[in-house]
Amino acid sequence: MKQMIRFLLWGVVFSYLNAGFILFPSKDKRIEELFSKNLRIIETACSSSQYRKTNIFTTLIVKDLPDAIAYCHKKANGFVIAFDTAYLERILSDLEKDQVMMHELVHCVFDEEHFSDPKHFMAEFFEEIPKETYEIQVEEYLKQKCQK
Repeated sequence: MKQMIRFLLWGVVFSYLNAGFILFPSKDKRIEELFSKNLRIIETACSSSQYRKTNIFTTLIVKDLPDAIAYCHKKANGFVIAFDTAYLERILSDLEKDQVMMHELVHCVFDEEHFSDPKHFMAEFFEEIPKETYEIQVEEYLKQKCQK
C-alpha cells in the first residue's frame, strides 16, 4: 500500500513538471547513464515529432535473467528495462551495453519488433556491431520513426 501511495504521489509531482520520461533509478549507475544517454539521442532526433504524449514511468533493474541479456516489459503507465547481471558484469563490452540499451529503449518507446537482419541493432541476437555502423543504423531508424 505504501508503494502504491508513493507511486501515485510521484506521478502527480512529475506530471506537474511535464516530464516525458520519469526514471525510477536502479542501484547501478552505469545502467542509468546508458539510459540517459540513449534517451537523449531519441529525444533529440524526435524533438519535432509527437512520438510520446504522456509521462512514461521507467524502472531500470539488474537481476538474473535465465533466457535473455535484457528485456523491456511494458506496463500500463510505463516500462521496466532489466539487464542480466552476468552479462552486464562479465560479458558485454561497453559498446554492446550501449547497443543493448538502445535496442530495449526502441522496443519500449516505439513498440518495435525484432528485425530479421542479424547485423542490425534491432535483431533478436546480434553480436557487437562496429560503432560507426551502429550509429548510422540508429540515426536512420530514428529519422524514419520520428518523421511519422
